[in-house]
Amino acid sequence: MAKEYYDCRKILAEDSTYNVVIGQRSNGKTYGFIEEALGEYCENGYPSVYIRRYDESITSANIFKLCAPHIDSLIVMSEGRWNNFEYKNRTFFPTRIGKNGKLEERGEPFLYCVGLNSWEHKKGQDRGFVKYIIFDEFLTRDTYLNDEYPKFMNLLSSFIRDRVGTTIVMLGNTVNKFCPYFAKFKINIKEIKQGFIYNFRYGETTLSLEYCKPSSNTSKVNKKY
Repeated sequence: MAKEYYDCRKILAEDSTYNVVIGQRSNGKTYGFIEEALGEYCENGYPSVYIRRYDESITSANIFKLCAPHIDSLIVMSEGRWNNFEYKNRTFFPTRIGKNGKLEERGEPFLYCVGLNSWEHKKGQDRGFVKYIIFDEFLTRDTYLNDEYPKFMNLLSSFIRDRVGTTIVMLGNTVNKFCPYFAKFKINIKEIKQGFIYNFRYGETTLSLEYCKPSSNTSKVNKKY
């Protein structure tokens, strides 16, 4: 039986500024949105941003698996121009690797990777328009950063600036449904049911939230332990 992965097109069809998706680990949330960002890049040339809470999550040793599953899609979407990714200076670039294994061509940045804990100390130049800003694992069973919500808002402002059209994505697992973001967005997560999309409005800002149903391809916990 083919595996079923999360389809992000349904929540994106709501056309909200913020898109919050919570669900079981390994149900394909991250995969779906990176694939969507890749399609936007190959079609329109727009890069995206990938955020984790801590820098160690975006080191070369930990991060390359983020884009590796999308190499086949990259080849198809780019019509064969690109056939691999390179991760350099916390940025993923599409590349063309020749039959001899050497780099023949490197494209413009596809995905900027950011550690929220150090962003304020590493602000750089304006990178231009970005299509998606994806905050992965925004829910945690550990502690949140001091003043995490303002830091996240400042990061968004640094990338978006005065441009419009960027879509913000926040992905979390169901290990902990209580976090400062729900309080700031005035969402009572206890009232959110699985399998539905809820829409919220804050003046001109809109937010869609989906609590995913359990996926058939997520592993079950060993009840003995």
